[in-house]
Amino acid sequence: MTAMSLDRVKEIILSSAREKAEKILGETKSEVEDKLTSFKKRLEEEYNAKLLREKKEIEEEADRIRATEIMKLEKEKLVKKREILDAFFEELKQSIRSHKEFYFDLMCKLLTRDLVAHSTVFLSRNDMEMKDKIYHFIVEVLGMEDAKISNDFIGISGGFIIKTPDFEIDDSLDTLIAEFREKHEIEIAKELFADV
Repeated sequence: MTAMSLDRVKEIILSSAREKAEKILGETKSEVEDKLTSFKKRLEEEYNAKLLREKKEIEEEADRIRATEIMKLEKEKLVKKREILDAFFEELKQSIRSHKEFYFDLMCKLLTRDLVAHSTVFLSRNDMEMKDKIYHFIVEVLGMEDAKISNDFIGISGGFIIKTPDFEIDDSLDTLIAEFREKHEIEIAKELFADV
């Protein structure tokens, strides 16, 4: 073989090797590009899925915070309503006491309803000034000379407590207002808070 034919064989071998290398390189490049495209796609899908999960978690947390804040506001609103109702019933009690004639008539009606023979009436400190007037009503109007009014006042805001050896009747203003509140608080609240 001549040098030329060796060069030619060498050139053919090199050319064939180049072609095969280029083919392998092209296939590898295409395969790498496909894998890279597939990896990018999978990475983007995972990123979007993670983004959706985190967005959902943030929205759920925001909903929880919103619900908690709404509950706090509703609780504060209930507390304020309770305070308003408490003030309303306290004002009602003060209003009853401040209308002397009405208050005395109320006490007389309660005595007529509840006073029994051999009982003692205990008044509040503030009502001790009406002691003689109440005693006059008990003796003259009700005709109960055996009933008496204690010289000691009792720790109530108004009204009275009737005590006998067998039982006690609480006609204190606090109890009367509490009973009235229990019966009528819902309808009063509806009226007071109709626009709220």
